[in-house]
Amino acid sequence: MLKILKDNQLFFIPYLIILILSIIIINIYNKAEIHIFINQYHNPLFDFFFKYITYLGNGLFVILIFLICLFIKYRYALLIGISGILSSLVSQFLKQIIFTDYLRPVKYFNEIYDLHFVPGVCLHKLNSFPSGHTISIFCVVLVLVVIIKNKYIKLILLILALIVGFSRIYLSQHFFIDVLAGSLIGVLITLICIYFMNNQKKTWFERSLLKRK
Repeated sequence: MLKILKDNQLFFIPYLIILILSIIIINIYNKAEIHIFINQYHNPLFDFFFKYITYLGNGLFVILIFLICLFIKYRYALLIGISGILSSLVSQFLKQIIFTDYLRPVKYFNEIYDLHFVPGVCLHKLNSFPSGHTISIFCVVLVLVVIIKNKYIKLILLILALIVGFSRIYLSQHFFIDVLAGSLIGVLITLICIYFMNNQKKTWFERSLLKRK
């Protein structure tokens, strides 16, 4: 596990700093204050950008990366598949069983505050905690971070994950704390999966659809 962290410092160190700062913020301000502050900064360009970048956090993107990895190495595809399935199960368990009464911004602020909403975005009202999209994107990105050796691409992937996570707040689909928790859950689940897969020495793991022998 330490080797994974050491080899991917350019991902984990900035993420840890952002995580610590975010925890400080949520201990100073409540989720409504944070959301209103973020929500007031909007423009048509951001509306368009975040409306579509957020799709990188849905299940279809996970499936796409899984299919691509099948042509590179089965180990990578399994890692994407297992972490994706586990993250989805954890997300739904928390949403549907543990935090069922957590309202999304559109419901939470109903008749309290007039939020800015992006036209054409279908807003959900319930099961706010945690952000499933954020869990998914951090799972996928962390797997790619481990696969890709270029350290600068690792940093770019972290930025991409952060942008997708932020899009959930910008679109008022989630609160800041939902996204923060989603990122942490995604990272922890994927780290466990990576550690487990790294200890599996099956020869066929190193094959792919293009290299079957």
